[in-house]
Amino acid sequence: MIRALLTSLLAAVSLAACANPCITLAEKVCECEPLSSQVEDCKQAVNEEQVRTETTSEDEDRCEALLDSCTCEGLTTPEGKQACGLAR
Repeated sequence: MIRALLTSLLAAVSLAACANPCITLAEKVCECEPLSSQVEDCKQAVNEEQVRTETTSEDEDRCEALLDSCTCEGLTTPEGKQACGLAR
């Protein structure tokens, strides 16, 4: 479930550099996976997407604003998904 949500996030927010807050946000979402192998698969997907896309300063500002509100517990609710940038 979280991997599908992450794919949505990656599609909505382009990713570029390691110091990028969008990468940090995506990896934070990955950490919510229940199994360590799923966490690693998720982070690999983030890395692969990072190579293919670029972020704008607007993307980075949006991701930065979401970092504090995004929690694993929140990913189970529509509001929580929105707080992680995974829903509108």
